[in-house]
Amino acid sequence: MLALSLVFLLVNGLTLTSYPSVWVDEVQFADPAVSLVRGEGFTSTAWFAQDSQAFWAGNVPLYTILLSCWFWLLGVSPAVGRSFNLVLFLAFLWVAWTFLKRSALVSSENWRLGFIALLICAHGLVFSYRAGRYDSLGMLWFALSALVWTIAPGVRRTAALILLGALMPWTGLQLLPAAGLLGALLLLFLRREALTRVAAVWTGVLLGCATLWWFYASHGVWSAFRASTSAIGVIGHSWMEKLQSLPAVYTADKTRLIVLVLALALAWLGRRNRPFLFGLSAALLFPAAMQIAGKFPIYYGWMALLPLMIGVFGLLAAEFWRISSIQHTAAVATLTAAALIGLPIRLWALAAGAADRSPAAVSAFVRAHVRPDDVAVADFKVYYALRELTLRPLAITYLPAIRPEERDRVTVLIVKPQDAQAVQQVIGGHWLSSGTKPAPRRSNAVLALIVKELRDDDYPLLVYRREPLPGAAPSGPASP
Repeated sequence: MLALSLVFLLVNGLTLTSYPSVWVDEVQFADPAVSLVRGEGFTSTAWFAQDSQAFWAGNVPLYTILLSCWFWLLGVSPAVGRSFNLVLFLAFLWVAWTFLKRSALVSSENWRLGFIALLICAHGLVFSYRAGRYDSLGMLWFALSALVWTIAPGVRRTAALILLGALMPWTGLQLLPAAGLLGALLLLFLRREALTRVAAVWTGVLLGCATLWWFYASHGVWSAFRASTSAIGVIGHSWMEKLQSLPAVYTADKTRLIVLVLALALAWLGRRNRPFLFGLSAALLFPAAMQIAGKFPIYYGWMALLPLMIGVFGLLAAEFWRISSIQHTAAVATLTAAALIGLPIRLWALAAGAADRSPAAVSAFVRAHVRPDDVAVADFKVYYALRELTLRPLAITYLPAIRPEERDRVTVLIVKPQDAQAVQQVIGGHWLSSGTKPAPRRSNAVLALIVKELRDDDYPLLVYRREPLPGAAPSGPASP
């Protein structure tokens, strides 16, 4: 396990800023943390429902508060921001390892090591722990809840489960339906054996919701919080539209899809036990229920993948030598494919354009076109590069809330081509093109088909500078 941990840190530490590029969710969660560290208050210029003077309530606060402490300790950069998630995910891996060992759900040490290796490589989890979102913190709370589940009954266990439940609303609203669905499944499979523990977690969740309401209401921003978090996914869509979106929910995460196919094959062969059926039920139920309720993007996929993997690996560890050599060879090959389709193939695919995506290349581009006294509306890719110049970028997503005085002071735009016209219409004025950052080089066509998110991420950036009014001093790009 220690060796796997070191490999995890080494591989991801060396490639952390190459995949994915800095993107919308990463900036929206990091910006209030950076603002707090830079003395700008717990505020943001990256959210659509609040302006830069309001106490930030774009989403739940715990991850961003912790991230601000991390930035305060180590400095502000994309590598530092993402390294926080590596630490959280590594803690999650060790808690998961301890839970599997203590619970004996996966009886073989070799299969437990395989379980951890697949977690490190899994497509959806790779995106979660490298993408600058708060998902790794939610995984940690759920893994700790599972570990606490295994200790002896008593006040200590109940109090710990209540506390972990109370942290979930502060960590991510998607954890609330996840806790509800998982608790309901546990009651269905374990009945009275699970009742007090499920009740403790649900009690904690209710307490966490109440304290979260108090936190934002006491700052007068509860309505802004609701506005920022309610317009998501397929909320408001028709039932037909929700049903039509379900196939993509099950196929987006290639690792989860492969493991699910293996689980269905094992069930068809008659290989099953109660933990396996529990995991298979969770993998089939969670995506559809979450999507119909709101959304189930790839970074929520761990909610379905973890119980599915526990069931599959536990079953194979118990019955591996009872099945035919052809069947266990096929099972190992399938799990290997599930791992390869995640982190390994993504690192291979991004290698061609890694230098173009690096923070150094983005910083050099920004310094060649932006002055320290500029006010910039900017694409998310250049967020940290602008922060290096001590600027406070105005994100594309901030434009619905932009203050009139901020709009009038904007001097430079750094946007993708399809955003240029809409941004210029919001800001007003006349704009002159002053530079272009080409899209990163692409990998070969086959890899591009497999790693779709890289293809979507490889777009150029255009720079526009506001045309001066007649009689005003000319304004051009800064010197390199």
